[in-house]
Amino acid sequence: MENSARTVENKTKIVSSSGFTASLRTLHDYVRLVGQISDHKKNGMEIGQAAQEAVDWAIKENFLEGIKEGIGIGAQQKAVENAVTLVRKYNASPESAAADMDAPLDKVLEALAAAPVQSN
Repeated sequence: MENSARTVENKTKIVSSSGFTASLRTLHDYVRLVGQISDHKKNGMEIGQAAQEAVDWAIKENFLEGIKEGIGIGAQQKAVENAVTLVRKYNASPESAAADMDAPLDKVLEALAAAPVQSN
């Protein structure tokens, strides 16, 4: 685990300058969390207890923020995709679709403009 975490940390530093810091930080934190679970399982813990111990450790180390941020971003992207589907498939207005899916209207409009529907 120590070598994998170090490798991910090094790659994170290299690519961070390209503007992917938040995503890589989330990945780095996730790898550390999975590594903790794996280590606990290797030491004989059941998966449920290993996961709980790893989460407790992550909270103590205060690195779950990156994972929470990544989940939030993913949820927002899915809400935007669902709103776009409502507009395209069910002829909903972008405003009502965004409100129904709890998606930011500007992101829905941006997604609609980025990939216009092609007519047959």
